[in-house]
Amino acid sequence: WSIARSPLILGADLTKLDGFTLALITNDEVIAVDQASANNRELFRRDGFCGWVADVPDSTDKYLAIFNTRDVPAGGDENSAAVPVKLSELEFPDVGRIRNLWTHEDLGTFTNEFAPFINFHGAGLYRASPVR
Repeated sequence: WSIARSPLILGADLTKLDGFTLALITNDEVIAVDQASANNRELFRRDGFCGWVADVPDSTDKYLAIFNTRDVPAGGDENSAAVPVKLSELEFPDVGRIRNLWTHEDLGTFTNEFAPFINFHGAGLYRASPVR
């Protein structure tokens, strides 16, 4: 919901949140996507995958949300699928750095494509930085 700049609403007893939920709803990097991103739009929709992108203010960086809308394959052991995103779709040169906003983890430098594994009916949220 952050990539769509939707109001973030929680219906819960805030005094009884567990540590995971509290960390989730107070994640400053995710809140920044919701509160400060610009030009938010769908980037692609293909093969059961969807991507949204938004501009990071005062930066050449992009926020990137990736959704896996696929169902778990019948009889399959997999719980996720690689979702390929060409860096050129982000209007980047061939190389970019990627940060996972949920985990606050720098994932490294990628050439031509970033293809994270996203759980079926799951999502990932990233900050992509071009390397020139």
